[in-house]
Amino acid sequence: MAKAFETNEEKVLSSEELDTVSGGAGKAGETVIAYYEDGNTEILISQGDGTTFTTLKGAVYYLGEDGVYRSKEYVDLYAKRPVK
Repeated sequence: MAKAFETNEEKVLSSEELDTVSGGAGKAGETVIAYYEDGNTEILISQGDGTTFTTLKGAVYYLGEDGVYRSKEYVDLYAKRPVK
């Protein structure tokens, strides 16, 4: 995976806002399908706090208020498949 540029700190979504985003709050261990910009998929595993997810390879992602999963070390992932 390519490294991403660092982003500004993101606001954490409320539980009501999480209901509208793929992945939502989720229980620890639940999985979410997220999408790379090119449409390829990645499986994210909820850590149970509603904002922290990990990939099967151990990359940590945080859910931004805009529904984008961000990591300090990797490219952004999206809750919906990007339109080509």
